[in-house]
Amino acid sequence: MENYFDIEEPEKGFSIKKLFKWIGILIIIAIDLTIFIRCVTTRDDKIVSKILKDDTYIEAYKSDPENFKVLQYGMERSWVAVEEGRLIEFNYLYHIETAKELQFSVKYNKSIAHRGENGEDPFVFRLIDDKNNVYDDYFFERKTKGDYCYMRMCFKDIELTYGSDDDRKTYTLYIDKFNGSEYKEYCSYKIYNGSKVSKEITKNIEP
Repeated sequence: MENYFDIEEPEKGFSIKKLFKWIGILIIIAIDLTIFIRCVTTRDDKIVSKILKDDTYIEAYKSDPENFKVLQYGMERSWVAVEEGRLIEFNYLYHIETAKELQFSVKYNKSIAHRGENGEDPFVFRLIDDKNNVYDDYFFERKTKGDYCYMRMCFKDIELTYGSDDDRKTYTLYIDKFNGSEYKEYCSYKIYNGSKVSKEITKNIEP
């Protein structure tokens, strides 16, 4: 006596089972795509770690390239809280000793700062050392990405010591915000705390 087995015919055309299968696949793709887009748009712009190279930098490098160094220092609690729970963040603190330049990045949400009617910058910056000397000679590059503005700052004529490696300065960054008619102090942050700990940056330091 022969045995016969029931063989299911493959489903052809449209079916509820196939519909749910494709809906599930599309949901997975949509979730992955959303995560990818979020990662790309929230990643900090490359400008945050850029080395700014003005004439002073280039001249210092060319005069003694073998001893030219860009040193990166750590930062304490690299943010300050401002209005409405927003943060201003700081990162990538570089000092170029032979050029006497201090470079760092500032990141803030665009919603906290707007230009004045006559084109005034939202913020102005100054450094004050531990002996109350004021440094306001700086330049910057600025980029926007998503909801954030990134500024790469370079302050000039900045030395980290008083002549001895054991006698170090500290620097506090003060940010003044334009309120429509004048600049008022907005927040402050100790940008350099006198630390000796650093690491040398070796990539892309050539002019």
